[in-house]
Amino acid sequence: MGNLLTTIQRIAVNAVNATNPVTFYIGTVTSVSPLKVRIHNTTLEVDQDCLLLSSSVVEKKITIKSHDHPIGSALTNHTHPYTDTTPGGPTLATTQKSTDLASAKVDAITLEGSCVEHGESLNVEQKDGNLVITYNRALQKDDKLLMMKVSNGQQFVILSRVFEHKES
Repeated sequence: MGNLLTTIQRIAVNAVNATNPVTFYIGTVTSVSPLKVRIHNTTLEVDQDCLLLSSSVVEKKITIKSHDHPIGSALTNHTHPYTDTTPGGPTLATTQKSTDLASAKVDAITLEGSCVEHGESLNVEQKDGNLVITYNRALQKDDKLLMMKVSNGQQFVILSRVFEHKES
């Protein structure tokens, strides 16, 4: 009787697997190098050989190179009108001020506002005179992940990081 029950269970499992169901898991990064992820509610820890990374969890950076912008001779020694409002009297004489610029250098870029992803500030750094912006950071220890198990296999696709909802 036990053999019949085992056979029926195996047939049922194979029938479900044949429909190619998708199974999602939540995992936590336990190690970055080598990459290891523990699957929640289990004791299973998956090594990097069994993990496939989607582009949303791979580090991405933009480098803005330091550079000059030539203004050109048409704009050098040009003038800007301004109104003199010197304190102590209502002097409203309009005059011209001269500016002599051959080029303008981009020394720094200020990012206005708060660029954050779930409370984490955007990483902006100076490197070799250039501005480097990390707009998608690499996986870090203790990151929570949304994962999908590859059907009929021992691999998992890491779809994205997940975050707990925090009241503000």
